[in-house]
Amino acid sequence: MESGCIRIQQQISDLLLGREVPSAESIERIPLVHNSPKHREELYRLLFELHSDSIHITASNDNNIFRLRSNLIDATLITQITDEGELNRLQVKPEVPRIQSLSDFVSALEKLHASVEIAMMSEKSNKTIVHSDTPLAVASLVKVVVASIIIRQIERGQLKLNQKHIINASDISILSAGLSMKNIGTAITVKELLLLMLFFSDNSAMDILIKIGGEGFQEYFQTMMNASLTKSTKVSPRIKPTKEIYGAAWGSLSVEQTKKIRERSLTEIRWVDGLDYFIPLTIVNKAAYSLIHSNIYKNIFDLRRDFFKGGSAPGVISALVAPFNEEIEKPVISFALNRRSSFSLVEEIYVFDSVRKLFENEEYLSSEVNINN
Repeated sequence: MESGCIRIQQQISDLLLGREVPSAESIERIPLVHNSPKHREELYRLLFELHSDSIHITASNDNNIFRLRSNLIDATLITQITDEGELNRLQVKPEVPRIQSLSDFVSALEKLHASVEIAMMSEKSNKTIVHSDTPLAVASLVKVVVASIIIRQIERGQLKLNQKHIINASDISILSAGLSMKNIGTAITVKELLLLMLFFSDNSAMDILIKIGGEGFQEYFQTMMNASLTKSTKVSPRIKPTKEIYGAAWGSLSVEQTKKIRERSLTEIRWVDGLDYFIPLTIVNKAAYSLIHSNIYKNIFDLRRDFFKGGSAPGVISALVAPFNEEIEKPVISFALNRRSSFSLVEEIYVFDSVRKLFENEEYLSSEVNINN
């Protein structure tokens, strides 16, 4: 068994240190505890992202622990291998500073040298507390807005939760996390589409909900935007399908192109060309607030846990957190970071670990931030 452990340690080391390029063949040779196409795809993506030129990797003497550095962010990568010589886990742990306030959180994000915007909403106010000079791309945070409008249409009797849609080929988007060509011809309900969109960030589910919502959906989105923006702010009056936005960014869907599209979507910066979703965070927060306070939403989803939605694309990281507490009304907080170079996997994990640290410390509720960048 020991020789098996040494062999897999060497395989992982070769892939991480650039002695071998991650490929389907190299991943297939690694014995996994959870041996399925899904887990092999996840391992391939992880090793592909760690193989980035922006991440410098050094190994310990036993090849079990690796030191990572990406720009200003340091991290550790730990391999967990069973006694039977099977890979159980690869874990990236960035070094996150102490975060006890929103100011600490802002300081942590500033290490990434990106444009930053942070907004907070509570019963008393809805404001941007850290501003960007230009509108920022928010990636999958758009799905929070889509969900809030669909829930509103259900409340008004324009849609029903159990309403069914027959999936056709044109419904399948690129980079879809749930629905695929295998689902063509099957029926799916609005409730199932909401679950797929919010918890799996499924692009096809979002596109279908936009289609089902029809012109009433787009008209209400335009009303939301007009109520919150000045005349000088330039934004799209419609939410376009992900297939249209991301297809223009990284390529049209085909079975042969799926892998290439996924790799391009991890490296090619396209938000600078307007190929993303540009929605002010105050509108995203308002959508989230109305969503989690809706009786329909409460009946569908488990509110015993915090509501979290993240988004990412090359050069874009975004997230929204609405903490759940039966006794204390905690604010909804969202943020977006944009820059003209890709965020590495190490940097992305660093950001979300910083978010977790912020919300683990309740002192942030009474902290003040007066920073504009």
